[in-house]
Amino acid sequence: MKTRFQVPARGVCFLIIILATTMTLFAQAPVFRVLYSFHGGADGFKVWSGLAQDAVGNVYGTTYMGGLGPLCGFGCGTVWKLNTKTGVKVSVWKFGQRDGQWPMSGVVRDSHGNLYGTTPYGGANDCVWGAWMCGVLYVVSPSGTETVLHSFLGEDDGGFSTSAPVIDTAGNIYGQADSCGIYRLGCIYKVDPSGVFSIIYSFTGGADGGYPTGALLLDSAGNLYGTTGVIFKLDPSGNLTVLHSFLGGPEGARPIGDLTMDHQGNLYGVTSAGGDMSRCNTQGCGVLFKLDSNGVYQVLHSFQGINDLNGANGNLVLDARGNLYGTTYGGGVYGYGDVYMLDPAGTYTTLHSFNLADGDFPSAGLIMDKLGNLYGTTLGGGAYNGGVVFKIRPH
Repeated sequence: MKTRFQVPARGVCFLIIILATTMTLFAQAPVFRVLYSFHGGADGFKVWSGLAQDAVGNVYGTTYMGGLGPLCGFGCGTVWKLNTKTGVKVSVWKFGQRDGQWPMSGVVRDSHGNLYGTTPYGGANDCVWGAWMCGVLYVVSPSGTETVLHSFLGEDDGGFSTSAPVIDTAGNIYGQADSCGIYRLGCIYKVDPSGVFSIIYSFTGGADGGYPTGALLLDSAGNLYGTTGVIFKLDPSGNLTVLHSFLGGPEGARPIGDLTMDHQGNLYGVTSAGGDMSRCNTQGCGVLFKLDSNGVYQVLHSFQGINDLNGANGNLVLDARGNLYGTTYGGGVYGYGDVYMLDPAGTYTTLHSFNLADGDFPSAGLIMDKLGNLYGTTLGGGAYNGGVVFKIRPH
Protein backbone atom coordinates (compact mmCIF):
# COMPACT_ATOMS: atom_id res chain seq x y z
CA MET A 1 0.00 0.00 0.00
CA LYS A 2 1.33 3.41 -0.97
CA THR A 3 1.39 6.04 1.74
CA ARG A 4 0.55 9.56 0.71
CA PHE A 5 2.63 12.21 2.45
CA GLN A 6 0.58 15.10 3.75
CA VAL A 7 1.96 18.40 4.97
CA PRO A 8 0.25 19.56 8.16
CA ALA A 9 -1.81 22.70 7.80
CA ARG A 10 0.57 24.61 10.05
CA GLY A 11 3.47 23.53 7.80
CA VAL A 12 1.66 24.76 4.71
CA CYS A 13 1.16 28.14 6.30
CA PHE A 14 4.80 28.27 7.33
CA LEU A 15 5.95 27.44 3.80
CA ILE A 16 3.66 30.08 2.34
CA ILE A 17 5.06 32.70 4.71
CA ILE A 18 8.65 31.73 3.85
CA LEU A 19 7.88 31.81 0.13
CA ALA A 20 6.10 35.16 0.35
CA THR A 21 8.92 36.66 2.38
CA THR A 22 11.53 35.40 -0.09
CA MET A 23 9.57 36.76 -3.05
CA THR A 24 9.18 40.14 -1.31
CA LEU A 25 12.89 40.37 -0.59
CA PHE A 26 13.70 39.39 -4.17
CA ALA A 27 11.27 41.97 -5.53
CA GLN A 28 12.85 44.65 -3.34
CA ALA A 29 16.45 43.82 -4.22
CA PRO A 30 18.11 46.64 -6.19
CA VAL A 31 18.62 45.87 -9.87
CA PHE A 32 21.68 47.53 -11.45
CA ARG A 33 22.41 47.77 -15.18
CA VAL A 34 25.03 49.54 -17.29
CA LEU A 35 23.18 51.32 -20.10
CA TYR A 36 26.25 52.56 -21.95
CA SER A 37 30.05 52.38 -21.73
CA PHE A 38 31.97 55.24 -23.33
CA HIS A 39 34.52 54.08 -25.88
CA GLY A 40 36.94 57.01 -25.80
CA GLY A 41 38.20 58.85 -28.86
CA ALA A 42 35.43 60.43 -30.91
CA ASP A 43 32.82 58.82 -28.64
CA GLY A 44 34.06 60.78 -25.62
CA PHE A 45 35.27 59.62 -22.21
CA LYS A 46 35.58 60.66 -18.58
CA VAL A 47 32.14 61.73 -17.30
CA TRP A 48 32.25 64.25 -14.46
CA SER A 49 28.68 65.38 -15.04
CA GLY A 50 25.23 64.39 -13.91
CA LEU A 51 22.23 63.87 -16.16
CA ALA A 52 19.14 65.58 -17.50
CA GLN A 53 16.12 63.64 -18.77
CA ASP A 54 13.31 64.38 -21.22
CA ALA A 55 9.66 63.31 -21.13
CA VAL A 56 10.24 60.07 -23.04
CA GLY A 57 13.17 58.92 -20.92
CA ASN A 58 16.21 59.94 -22.96
CA VAL A 59 19.10 61.18 -20.81
CA TYR A 60 21.65 63.90 -21.64
CA GLY A 61 25.11 64.69 -20.33
CA THR A 62 28.68 65.62 -21.20
CA THR A 63 32.06 63.95 -21.46
CA TYR A 64 35.14 65.77 -20.22
CA MET A 65 37.34 64.60 -23.09
CA GLY A 66 37.05 63.07 -26.53
CA GLY A 67 35.05 64.22 -29.49
CA LEU A 68 36.92 65.98 -32.24
CA GLY A 69 40.60 65.33 -31.33
CA PRO A 70 43.39 66.25 -31.81
CA LEU A 71 42.32 69.60 -30.33
CA CYS A 72 42.82 69.84 -26.57
CA GLY A 73 45.11 66.80 -26.68
CA PHE A 74 42.47 64.10 -26.35
CA GLY A 75 39.55 66.13 -27.65
CA CYS A 76 37.66 68.99 -26.03
CA GLY A 77 34.66 66.98 -24.82
CA THR A 78 31.11 66.33 -25.98
CA VAL A 79 27.42 66.80 -25.24
CA TRP A 80 25.52 63.53 -25.78
CA LYS A 81 22.08 61.94 -25.75
CA LEU A 82 21.28 58.35 -24.75
CA ASN A 83 18.09 56.43 -25.48
CA THR A 84 17.67 54.50 -22.23
CA LYS A 85 15.40 51.92 -23.85
CA THR A 86 17.60 50.97 -26.82
CA GLY A 87 21.02 51.96 -25.48
CA VAL A 88 21.73 54.03 -28.60
CA LYS A 89 23.95 57.03 -27.83
CA VAL A 90 24.63 59.97 -30.14
CA SER A 91 26.94 62.97 -29.80
CA VAL A 92 24.82 66.12 -29.86
CA TRP A 93 27.82 68.45 -29.93
CA LYS A 94 31.61 68.13 -29.98
CA PHE A 95 33.54 71.04 -28.50
CA GLY A 96 36.41 72.66 -30.40
CA GLN A 97 38.12 74.82 -27.75
CA ARG A 98 36.93 78.28 -28.82
CA ASP A 99 33.32 77.19 -28.28
CA GLY A 100 34.15 75.50 -24.97
CA GLN A 101 36.60 72.96 -23.62
CA TRP A 102 36.56 70.09 -21.10
CA PRO A 103 33.02 70.39 -19.63
CA MET A 104 32.67 69.23 -16.05
CA SER A 105 29.04 70.23 -15.57
CA GLY A 106 26.03 68.45 -16.91
CA VAL A 107 23.30 70.15 -18.90
CA VAL A 108 19.83 71.43 -18.08
CA ARG A 109 17.01 71.13 -20.57
CA ASP A 110 14.32 73.74 -21.17
CA SER A 111 10.76 73.16 -22.36
CA HIS A 112 11.85 73.56 -25.99
CA GLY A 113 14.55 70.90 -25.78
CA ASN A 114 17.52 73.28 -25.64
CA LEU A 115 20.47 72.12 -23.53
CA TYR A 116 22.40 74.62 -21.38
CA GLY A 117 25.74 74.08 -19.71
CA THR A 118 29.15 75.52 -18.87
CA THR A 119 32.77 74.64 -19.49
CA PRO A 120 35.67 75.63 -17.20
CA TYR A 121 38.02 76.24 -20.13
CA GLY A 122 37.83 77.38 -23.73
CA GLY A 123 35.95 80.32 -25.18
CA ALA A 124 36.45 83.20 -27.56
CA ASN A 125 38.86 85.17 -25.36
CA ASP A 126 42.12 84.45 -23.62
CA CYS A 127 41.70 84.54 -19.87
CA VAL A 128 43.14 87.67 -18.26
CA TRP A 129 44.81 85.45 -15.62
CA GLY A 130 47.07 83.72 -18.16
CA ALA A 131 47.20 81.61 -21.29
CA TRP A 132 44.16 79.48 -20.47
CA MET A 133 40.72 80.52 -21.61
CA CYS A 134 38.22 80.86 -18.76
CA GLY A 135 35.31 78.88 -20.18
CA VAL A 136 31.86 79.53 -21.57
CA LEU A 137 28.14 79.39 -20.93
CA TYR A 138 26.54 77.66 -23.92
CA VAL A 139 23.28 76.33 -25.32
CA VAL A 140 22.80 73.49 -27.81
CA SER A 141 19.56 73.51 -29.82
CA PRO A 142 17.48 70.37 -30.54
CA SER A 143 18.91 70.43 -34.09
CA GLY A 144 22.46 70.18 -32.68
CA THR A 145 23.65 73.78 -33.13
CA GLU A 146 25.73 75.26 -30.31
CA THR A 147 25.66 78.95 -29.38
CA VAL A 148 28.08 80.50 -26.89
CA LEU A 149 25.96 82.74 -24.69
CA HIS A 150 28.94 84.13 -22.79
CA SER A 151 32.72 83.68 -22.88
CA PHE A 152 34.19 84.32 -19.44
CA LEU A 153 37.20 86.64 -19.15
CA GLY A 154 38.24 86.23 -15.54
CA GLU A 155 38.51 88.83 -12.74
CA ASP A 156 35.16 90.65 -12.38
CA ASP A 157 33.69 88.52 -15.15
CA GLY A 158 34.67 85.20 -13.59
CA GLY A 159 35.31 81.84 -15.16
CA PHE A 160 36.18 78.20 -14.54
CA SER A 161 32.55 77.27 -13.96
CA THR A 162 32.07 73.57 -13.13
CA SER A 163 28.34 73.61 -12.38
CA ALA A 164 25.30 73.66 -14.64
CA PRO A 165 23.11 76.79 -14.75
CA VAL A 166 19.44 77.04 -13.77
CA ILE A 167 16.67 78.71 -15.80
CA ASP A 168 13.57 80.49 -14.50
CA THR A 169 10.15 80.64 -16.17
CA ALA A 170 10.98 83.99 -17.80
CA GLY A 171 14.04 82.54 -19.52
CA ASN A 172 16.68 84.11 -17.28
CA ILE A 173 19.75 81.93 -16.74
CA TYR A 174 21.61 81.88 -13.41
CA GLY A 175 24.90 80.28 -12.49
CA GLN A 176 28.01 80.42 -10.32
CA ALA A 177 31.63 81.00 -11.29
CA ASP A 178 34.95 80.99 -9.45
CA SER A 179 37.31 83.88 -8.74
CA CYS A 180 34.91 86.53 -9.98
CA GLY A 181 33.10 89.45 -8.49
CA ILE A 182 34.41 92.46 -6.60
CA TYR A 183 36.51 90.37 -4.22
CA ARG A 184 37.56 87.60 -6.69
CA LEU A 185 35.99 85.02 -4.35
CA GLY A 186 33.23 83.82 -6.63
CA CYS A 187 29.97 85.24 -7.85
CA ILE A 188 26.44 84.51 -9.02
CA TYR A 189 25.68 85.68 -12.54
CA LYS A 190 22.57 86.19 -14.64
CA VAL A 191 22.03 86.16 -18.39
CA ASP A 192 18.67 87.61 -19.41
CA PRO A 193 16.66 86.45 -22.47
CA SER A 194 18.26 89.18 -24.60
CA GLY A 195 21.75 87.84 -23.77
CA VAL A 196 22.85 90.55 -21.31
CA PHE A 197 25.34 89.16 -18.76
CA SER A 198 25.53 90.63 -15.26
CA ILE A 199 26.94 89.77 -11.84
CA ILE A 200 24.09 89.80 -9.32
CA TYR A 201 26.11 88.85 -6.22
CA SER A 202 29.81 88.87 -5.28
CA PHE A 203 30.94 86.73 -2.35
CA THR A 204 33.08 88.56 0.21
CA GLY A 205 34.83 85.71 2.00
CA GLY A 206 33.32 86.90 5.28
CA ALA A 207 30.08 85.65 6.79
CA ASP A 208 28.81 84.69 3.33
CA GLY A 209 31.85 82.52 2.53
CA GLY A 210 33.50 82.29 -0.85
CA TYR A 211 34.18 80.06 -3.86
CA PRO A 212 30.67 78.59 -4.32
CA THR A 213 30.37 74.89 -5.12
CA GLY A 214 27.73 72.93 -6.97
CA ALA A 215 24.78 74.21 -8.96
CA LEU A 216 22.24 76.70 -7.69
CA LEU A 217 18.78 75.60 -6.58
CA LEU A 218 15.87 77.75 -7.80
CA ASP A 219 12.53 77.70 -5.97
CA SER A 220 9.10 78.67 -7.29
CA ALA A 221 9.38 82.17 -5.79
CA GLY A 222 12.61 82.92 -7.65
CA ASN A 223 14.96 82.48 -4.69
CA LEU A 224 18.36 80.92 -5.34
CA TYR A 225 20.05 78.56 -2.84
CA GLY A 226 23.62 77.30 -2.75
CA THR A 227 26.69 76.62 -0.64
CA THR A 228 30.09 78.12 0.05
CA GLY A 229 31.29 77.55 3.63
CA VAL A 230 27.64 78.31 4.37
CA ILE A 231 24.18 77.55 3.06
CA PHE A 232 22.78 80.73 1.54
CA LYS A 233 19.61 82.10 -0.03
CA LEU A 234 19.62 84.91 -2.59
CA ASP A 235 16.25 86.58 -3.17
CA PRO A 236 15.10 88.08 -6.50
CA SER A 237 16.17 91.56 -5.29
CA GLY A 238 19.76 90.42 -4.79
CA ASN A 239 19.67 90.20 -0.99
CA LEU A 240 21.68 87.28 0.40
CA THR A 241 20.76 85.55 3.66
CA VAL A 242 23.05 83.06 5.39
CA LEU A 243 20.83 80.16 6.47
CA HIS A 244 23.57 78.14 8.14
CA SER A 245 27.33 78.44 8.72
CA PHE A 246 29.30 75.21 8.92
CA LEU A 247 31.44 74.93 12.04
CA GLY A 248 33.38 71.82 11.09
CA GLY A 249 33.84 68.85 13.40
CA PRO A 250 30.85 66.54 13.88
CA GLU A 251 28.41 68.79 12.00
CA GLY A 252 30.43 68.67 8.78
CA ALA A 253 32.66 70.95 6.75
CA ARG A 254 33.27 71.88 3.11
CA PRO A 255 29.78 71.38 1.63
CA ILE A 256 29.95 70.00 -1.89
CA GLY A 257 27.45 69.28 -4.62
CA ASP A 258 23.93 70.60 -5.10
CA LEU A 259 21.16 71.18 -2.59
CA THR A 260 17.82 69.35 -2.75
CA MET A 261 14.52 70.80 -1.45
CA ASP A 262 11.38 68.90 -0.43
CA HIS A 263 7.78 70.14 -0.61
CA GLN A 264 8.01 71.58 2.91
CA GLY A 265 11.00 73.74 2.06
CA ASN A 266 13.56 71.61 3.89
CA LEU A 267 17.02 71.51 2.31
CA TYR A 268 19.28 68.45 2.04
CA GLY A 269 22.93 68.19 1.04
CA VAL A 270 26.33 66.69 1.77
CA THR A 271 29.76 67.80 2.93
CA SER A 272 33.15 66.42 1.94
CA ALA A 273 34.68 66.61 5.43
CA GLY A 274 33.69 66.58 9.09
CA GLY A 275 31.34 64.17 10.80
CA ASP A 276 33.10 61.29 12.53
CA MET A 277 36.51 62.88 13.11
CA SER A 278 38.19 59.52 13.74
CA ARG A 279 37.76 58.72 10.05
CA CYS A 280 39.52 59.77 6.82
CA ASN A 281 42.82 60.85 8.42
CA THR A 282 40.96 62.54 11.29
CA GLN A 283 39.38 65.03 8.86
CA GLY A 284 36.08 63.21 8.81
CA CYS A 285 34.57 61.71 5.66
CA GLY A 286 31.67 64.13 5.46
CA VAL A 287 28.02 64.10 6.42
CA LEU A 288 24.56 64.07 4.87
CA PHE A 289 22.60 66.94 6.40
CA LYS A 290 19.14 68.49 6.58
CA LEU A 291 18.31 72.15 7.15
CA ASP A 292 14.62 72.53 7.89
CA SER A 293 12.47 75.46 6.86
CA ASN A 294 12.87 76.96 10.37
CA GLY A 295 16.66 76.97 10.08
CA VAL A 296 17.29 73.94 12.30
CA TYR A 297 20.35 71.99 11.12
CA GLN A 298 20.62 68.21 11.59
CA VAL A 299 23.23 65.61 10.62
CA LEU A 300 21.35 62.64 9.17
CA HIS A 301 24.39 60.45 8.48
CA SER A 302 28.16 60.59 9.05
CA PHE A 303 30.15 58.77 6.38
CA GLN A 304 32.57 56.25 7.86
CA GLY A 305 35.25 55.79 5.23
CA ILE A 306 34.80 52.03 4.89
CA ASN A 307 31.78 51.05 2.83
CA ASP A 308 30.72 54.65 2.28
CA LEU A 309 34.08 56.37 1.88
CA ASN A 310 34.70 60.00 0.94
CA GLY A 311 31.23 61.36 1.63
CA ALA A 312 28.80 61.98 -1.18
CA ASN A 313 29.10 64.25 -4.15
CA GLY A 314 26.63 65.73 -6.55
CA ASN A 315 22.97 66.10 -5.76
CA LEU A 316 20.70 63.99 -3.60
CA VAL A 317 17.41 62.57 -4.88
CA LEU A 318 14.37 62.44 -2.61
CA ASP A 319 11.47 60.08 -3.34
CA ALA A 320 7.82 60.31 -2.26
CA ARG A 321 8.45 58.09 0.78
CA GLY A 322 11.20 60.32 2.12
CA ASN A 323 14.15 58.14 1.08
CA LEU A 324 17.30 59.98 0.03
CA TYR A 325 19.60 58.59 -2.68
CA GLY A 326 23.13 59.58 -3.61
CA THR A 327 26.60 58.43 -4.63
CA THR A 328 30.02 58.30 -3.02
CA TYR A 329 33.19 58.89 -5.00
CA GLY A 330 35.17 56.14 -3.23
CA GLY A 331 34.56 53.29 -0.84
CA GLY A 332 32.02 50.57 -1.30
CA VAL A 333 32.94 46.89 -1.32
CA TYR A 334 35.62 47.33 -4.01
CA GLY A 335 36.79 50.87 -3.28
CA TYR A 336 35.34 52.41 -6.46
CA GLY A 337 32.31 54.16 -4.95
CA ASP A 338 28.70 53.23 -4.45
CA VAL A 339 25.05 54.20 -4.75
CA TYR A 340 23.31 54.48 -1.40
CA MET A 341 19.93 55.10 0.20
CA LEU A 342 19.14 56.74 3.53
CA ASP A 343 15.59 56.05 4.75
CA PRO A 344 13.54 58.39 6.97
CA ALA A 345 14.54 56.34 10.04
CA GLY A 346 18.22 57.06 9.33
CA THR A 347 19.14 53.60 8.07
CA TYR A 348 21.94 53.71 5.49
CA THR A 349 21.87 51.03 2.77
CA THR A 350 24.38 50.44 -0.02
CA LEU A 351 22.37 49.74 -3.18
CA HIS A 352 25.34 49.06 -5.44
CA SER A 353 29.13 49.00 -5.13
CA PHE A 354 31.04 49.70 -8.33
CA ASN A 355 33.64 47.11 -9.32
CA LEU A 356 35.54 48.84 -12.16
CA ALA A 357 33.98 46.58 -14.80
CA ASP A 358 30.63 48.35 -14.27
CA GLY A 359 32.06 51.80 -13.57
CA ASP A 360 34.25 53.56 -11.04
CA PHE A 361 34.28 56.79 -9.06
CA PRO A 362 30.83 58.33 -9.66
CA SER A 363 31.47 62.07 -9.62
CA ALA A 364 27.93 63.41 -9.82
CA GLY A 365 24.58 62.71 -8.24
CA LEU A 366 21.50 60.94 -9.54
CA ILE A 367 18.21 61.63 -11.27
CA MET A 368 14.97 59.69 -10.79
CA ASP A 369 12.28 58.98 -13.39
CA LYS A 370 8.54 58.85 -12.72
CA LEU A 371 8.73 55.09 -12.05
CA GLY A 372 11.36 55.51 -9.34
CA ASN A 373 14.34 54.29 -11.38
CA LEU A 374 17.66 56.01 -10.70
CA TYR A 375 20.18 57.04 -13.37
CA GLY A 376 23.75 58.24 -13.01
CA THR A 377 27.26 58.30 -14.45
CA THR A 378 30.79 57.32 -13.45
CA LEU A 379 34.04 59.08 -14.22
CA GLY A 380 35.75 55.91 -15.45
CA GLY A 381 35.45 52.16 -15.57
CA GLY A 382 33.12 50.16 -17.76
CA ALA A 383 33.96 48.08 -20.81
CA TYR A 384 36.47 50.63 -22.17
CA ASN A 385 37.43 52.43 -18.94
CA GLY A 386 35.85 55.63 -20.27
CA GLY A 387 32.97 55.85 -17.81
CA VAL A 388 29.39 54.58 -17.94
CA VAL A 389 25.75 55.58 -17.75
CA PHE A 390 23.90 53.31 -15.35
CA LYS A 391 20.37 52.61 -14.20
CA ILE A 392 19.34 51.17 -10.86
CA ARG A 393 15.91 50.15 -9.64
CA PRO A 394 16.15 50.63 -5.87
CA HIS A 395 13.14 48.50 -4.89
